Amino acid sequence: MNNIDIIIVSSYLVIWFISIYQLYWDGQIKRKVKKACQKGYLNTSLPKFSIVITAHEQANELHKHLPLILEQDYTQEFEVIVVDINSTDNTCQMLERLQLRYSNLHVVSVPTTARNISTIRLALTLGIRAASNDWIVFTQADCFPASPNWLTQMGMSCMKKKTTEIVLGYSHYASAKGWTGMCNRFYRTWQQMLNLPYAEKHGAYSADGTNLCYRRSLFLRHKGFAEHTDLLLGAIEIMINQNSTKHNTSICYHPDAFILQKYSRYSQVLQQGALFFTETRKHFRHYLCHHAKLCWRMLLIWCFTIMTIAGFLFEYFMGNQIYAYSILGIWFIHTIVRAICYKKIMNTLRESSFSPFTLLLLHLPVWWNMKAWLQWLFTKKQVFLKKYI
Repeated sequence: MNNIDIIIVSSYLVIWFISIYQLYWDGQIKRKVKKACQKGYLNTSLPKFSIVITAHEQANELHKHLPLILEQDYTQEFEVIVVDINSTDNTCQMLERLQLRYSNLHVVSVPTTARNISTIRLALTLGIRAASNDWIVFTQADCFPASPNWLTQMGMSCMKKKTTEIVLGYSHYASAKGWTGMCNRFYRTWQQMLNLPYAEKHGAYSADGTNLCYRRSLFLRHKGFAEHTDLLLGAIEIMINQNSTKHNTSICYHPDAFILQKYSRYSQVLQQGALFFTETRKHFRHYLCHHAKLCWRMLLIWCFTIMTIAGFLFEYFMGNQIYAYSILGIWFIHTIVRAICYKKIMNTLRESSFSPFTLLLLHLPVWWNMKAWLQWLFTKKQVFLKKYI
């Protein structure tokens, strides 16, 4: 075994150890979900909630999902505030009918004359200011809770520690068939596998606005959406990034607190979300540091694969077949272990198994992010701003 062989095998083993270590950290969320399931009910008073939902032309979604939120099995009083953003369908009529059934449902309308703030920021601000409770829960019209105990579990997380002002929950698509649907489900799950444990230790870098608790007093103390009011989207993401710390942020891992979202079959809607997030993250704190970590995680699987192929071919054609097949064997074993680990993670998160496609799907986030970045690079920046009349 010459020096070149030693360098190749040593480098490959280093990348392999790093990949194994990364796989261990990817499984954090599975361990935390299982631990949350083992904990009993906290013997403490739960907070009163005001649930804020923005809606635009979503009468069908509200009719289907809103009763599941209004009928939560919660020991404290809670209200649901739906902010209608200038809907022209039968959203208003449907909400009026629901108000006859549910006394805790309130409706707020966004004025059409708003000029100095993006519509979504105005809608959220109106919903927060209309709330009668300090704890605000954000979700969306096309979302519904996984169980009647959603608010109970989120409330328990709010009371975990006295300094808690932000609680993040897990969200995923209710159903998404086909290759595109599987890719989007995997990418969303993969992001939260990284972001939720990170938020618990360092404060949230970003957040999924479909399952989030936030103190109204914190919102007012930091002057709401005073910064970047001209951006069309990214209101909640920027707010969480600016105000979340490891001391005031808790994570609710219990499966009863999961939120399911209706999957949009229109790929352009999902692409627009990635495009706008590429613009939004420019305004984040610790953007470069966090982006470097994300790129490293995305490229690690590529480094391992490329080094496997290069090491195998080099050793094979140099006549060192023992080393060549040893490298191939290590890669094969590692692939099986990774597939098993991800299958367990997905089962714990109540996602359908991606195990047959795990290896391929883990290689794709780098391309999805690159595609969004290239699209953002050649998009006029006025697209991301509110169009003033």
